[in-house]
Amino acid sequence: MALISLNPMSTYDMCCRIAKNENVYVLVIDNRHYHTLSADKKAEVYNYYKDPIDDDFANWIIPEAEIDAVFEAKDLFYVFKSEQAAVDNCCDWFPQEENLPDADHFISAYVIKPDGTIPYTNKNTTAPA
Repeated sequence: MALISLNPMSTYDMCCRIAKNENVYVLVIDNRHYHTLSADKKAEVYNYYKDPIDDDFANWIIPEAEIDAVFEAKDLFYVFKSEQAAVDNCCDWFPQEENLPDADHFISAYVIKPDGTIPYTNKNTTAPA
């Protein structure tokens, strides 16, 4: 029997389709690495993004209303009406790797435009000298 392709799609492919079909900007979050960490390291990373000031207050890097969704999912995306809103949230919530305590704190995030291009990613795209 011949193998028939079912046309599988990656998260990127699906988000491109959504961006194009709905004329929106999609913030894509790839948090798969977090799910490979030990329980202690997960708590450290989560607390970094929560950035607790004391028992009553926190300086949320990822907003309080979204942080649990981001850390529960391996892949997640948010839809925005404007490129500026998508890029601003991506920049605010997901620092670039060189600005983090270590590589385990890095959460890959990027924005997809309706034409399928990526106007912003938090990955360092410049090669080291």
